[in-house]
Amino acid sequence: TSTGCYSRDRANRMTAQSAPINEREPLRRSRFSAAILSLIVPGFGQFYAGRRDRGFVLVALYVLSSFWVWLCLAGILPRLWILAAAIAALLCVYLAALIDAVTAAGKIEAYVPRGFNRWYFYAAIAIALLLGKTALSHAADPLLGGPGFYRVPSASMAPTVRPGEAFMADVLYFRRHGPRRGDVVVFNRPRQPGARSIMRVVALGGDRVSVVRGRAVVNGTSSNEPYADLGDPAAFTNTTGEWVVPQGAVFVLGDNRANSVDSRLYGPVPIGSLIGRVTEIALSEHFDRVGQWIGTPPDHAQ
Repeated sequence: TSTGCYSRDRANRMTAQSAPINEREPLRRSRFSAAILSLIVPGFGQFYAGRRDRGFVLVALYVLSSFWVWLCLAGILPRLWILAAAIAALLCVYLAALIDAVTAAGKIEAYVPRGFNRWYFYAAIAIALLLGKTALSHAADPLLGGPGFYRVPSASMAPTVRPGEAFMADVLYFRRHGPRRGDVVVFNRPRQPGARSIMRVVALGGDRVSVVRGRAVVNGTSSNEPYADLGDPAAFTNTTGEWVVPQGAVFVLGDNRANSVDSRLYGPVPIGSLIGRVTEIALSEHFDRVGQWIGTPPDHAQ
C-alpha cells in the first residue's frame, strides 16, 4: 500500500541519517563549496574534496605566510619589500588552494564523506587559528611596546609624512641602538596614556636646545634641517626659550614647525617611551612616495 511504501522510505532516510559518516551513499562535491571553503581558510577546500594531507599542508603554509605578514606589521621586519613579499606569498597560498580545491572537486563523481568532513572539524581549526592570532597580538604588544604599522592622522610631520599616509617602524631598533639626532620616532606621549605620536629627535640628553624662527638650535648651533617646513617665523611656538634635555630623554619636534604639538608643549620624551624608529612610507595616495625612506637622514646617520 502507499502507506507502507511511505513508511519504508521514511525508515530508509532515518537509517541513512543515523549511519556513520563513512557508510553514507557517495555524494558529488560542489566546486562552489570548495572555492568558498578555500577562501575562508586555505586547505579547507582540500578537506572538502577528500585531500586531507594536502589540506593540512596548505593550512600550515597559510599559518606561516600569515605569521610572516604579522612580523612585518608588528615592526620586527619593518621593510616594505619584505611586507610585499609576505603578502605575495600569502596570496599565492590562497590562489593555489583555490585552484587545486576547485579542480579536485570537479573531478569527483562520487565521494563518501569521512570524519574530517564534519562541520566541527572545520570549526575546530578555524577557532584554533583565531585564538592563536588573538593570543599572539595580546602577548606581543606589551613585549614590543606597540605595533610597527601606523597611519598618520595629522600634519605635524608634513612634508615628511602627510596626513592619511601609513608608515612602518622598527620596534626593536632602540633595543640595539640609542636614539640619534634626526631619527624619526614613534613614542608614547608623556602624560597621555595610549596616545602615540611620530616626531623627529632634535636633541639628546645633556643638550641645550631652543627653537628660533622655526629652526632647532642645539648647543648654540643652528641645525641643518632641509626636511622641515619652518612655517611662519612669527608663529607662537616658533621661537622659544632654551631647555636642557635631561639624561635618559630626547627632545622631539614635528617637521611642520608652526603646526605641531611636540616637546615645546609637553617637554622631553623619556627614552623608555620610544616605541621604534620609523623606516618607510607604506601607503600613500601618491604612488611615487610609497617605499620612500623617512628614517634617519643620510647626513645624520653616523
